[in-house]
Amino acid sequence: MLKAENLSVNFVVRHNPLVRLKHPDHTIKAVSDVSITLEKGEILGLVGESGSGKTTLARALAGLVRPSAGVVEYKGQDLQKMEGPEFKKYRREVQLMLQDSDATLDPRMRVTGLLEEPLKINRHLNKAEMQQSVSAVMEKTFIPPSLSGRYPVELSGGQRQRVSLARTILVRPEIIIADEPLSGLDTILRYQLL
Repeated sequence: MLKAENLSVNFVVRHNPLVRLKHPDHTIKAVSDVSITLEKGEILGLVGESGSGKTTLARALAGLVRPSAGVVEYKGQDLQKMEGPEFKKYRREVQLMLQDSDATLDPRMRVTGLLEEPLKINRHLNKAEMQQSVSAVMEKTFIPPSLSGRYPVELSGGQRQRVSLARTILVRPEIIIADEPLSGLDTILRYQLL
């Protein structure tokens, strides 16, 4: 279903132009020659120390970072060759849940708005269907209705992580790429969400 072959992602660190004559640019190899295959119904876990490239790999698989080498295929189609509606469909079917929920939640939106937004973009439901979907996912992810009108800054780290998870599963993706989705949660809540 999702396949990466010989995937590499490099970043070029450019030095200050004033000192550039003495220092060449540096290339950081964030991901080097990774191949993975994920079939329907499978769960794949990556383990590695901090800075080993797990997040960069997740971003490349989700189409947020362009690989320096290698190929990402989804249902046999090359991700780099997808355009327009085809790429939009991919982005709906392959959802990325980042570790840092603070960076992914708009601080100007309340919880209800944050949960309705992916439905407006991807599912095109009427207001009643949207409210029903939001209520169901809040219950499923243990978000009490009393948090509906709060802003992300008014939530604990665990509550923000639950809102991020709820946003991810609301569009009913085929694949969820989760980058440490349970960080910041206590043991009982981790178990419930898993």
